[in-house]
Amino acid sequence: MRRVRAIIRHNLIELVFLVVCLLLNRPEVILVSRFGYVMWYPATGLVLALMLGVSPWYAFVACLAGVISGKMYYNQPLASFGETIGAAGGAGVYAAAAYVLRGPLKIDLQLRRRRDVFIYVSVTTVAAAGATALGVACLSADHTIHWDEYSRSASVWFLGDEIGLLGVAPFLLIHILPMIRDLVTPRAPTLAIEATQEKQFNALPLIEALSQVIALASVLWMMFGSTLARFELYFLSFIPIIWVAMRHGIKRVVSGLLALNFGIVVAAHFFPTTEDLLSKIGLMMFVVSAVGLLVGSAVSERHRIAIELLERTAELQEVNSQLLKSKHKAEEASRAKSEFLANMSHEIRTPINGILGMAEILLETNISQDQRNYLEMLRGSGEPETVIQIAAGG
Repeated sequence: MRRVRAIIRHNLIELVFLVVCLLLNRPEVILVSRFGYVMWYPATGLVLALMLGVSPWYAFVACLAGVISGKMYYNQPLASFGETIGAAGGAGVYAAAAYVLRGPLKIDLQLRRRRDVFIYVSVTTVAAAGATALGVACLSADHTIHWDEYSRSASVWFLGDEIGLLGVAPFLLIHILPMIRDLVTPRAPTLAIEATQEKQFNALPLIEALSQVIALASVLWMMFGSTLARFELYFLSFIPIIWVAMRHGIKRVVSGLLALNFGIVVAAHFFPTTEDLLSKIGLMMFVVSAVGLLVGSAVSERHRIAIELLERTAELQEVNSQLLKSKHKAEEASRAKSEFLANMSHEIRTPINGILGMAEILLETNISQDQRNYLEMLRGSGEPETVIQIAAGG
């Protein structure tokens, strides 16, 4: 029964994945200026996130989505290079990247360490280069674009994939894929522990979040909607992203990157741009996404190390407290033993003195040699050192 439920869940995810991929491949979403020239490929980010977060076997569904999109939106023949080799090869390249990241390299899917982000960016960049080379070659072989346009089309394709991989996939990996994994493989229920103390409302985080949203919208307006747009002030996009990354780490910055990239695409719809400008914007989106991920992961790692350090310090303080308590107990025991020995020595000496005195008197009387030997042994046993040893148990 569990196996049947798991199959049903996987089929449901595959269906939703296929529909969302088709929607994200629509020309108005990826902002096609002409065939082979787009601003971004958000579907690529979705494909890699699902293969990395759930299973690389979703490459088959990704391949099917690519074939259907090519036929539905661009009227490509099913027997063309793009619909066969291109679709299968692109999905295969990203499936291989997901396998490497999940298996041999085994990165943290929450991207909380700089090492994980660096490996993720490196592997996905190599995969994007491979998928781009194959995809553009298929377009050229199908005569959809001329071979002399290969380099320019490849650069645009590569940037479009990279924006999806760095601006969309991390958001899905951190915020969406954990829920999907729980749906596919449900965990054992845990008892919820209610907090005994009520949290006080703090307006500062809300004010800061609203300020960051306003800053992001203002930057987009300055880059595209104001009279300053002709100056191409794309560097301003770093300001809100670095702000979010430095303040909140990787979990918040991936949301900021998604909002920024989506806002740029929306702005490009309302304020049409040239192909040359699209290339510049694409490069800017790629660089900002990479920088935001690296800075956000560095901040998250710093916070994690600080928390671990505080926890370790608390543990050491607790151990030190226990050692001090043990030391005090040992000192108390030693002091009690010394007092006991002093009291016992005094209490024992009093009757022994009487016994020794009587032994001395008996030695002066007329007794046999055996009795004298016994009394000598008794008197020797009454020496102070012997008494202390007896009292101490030695």
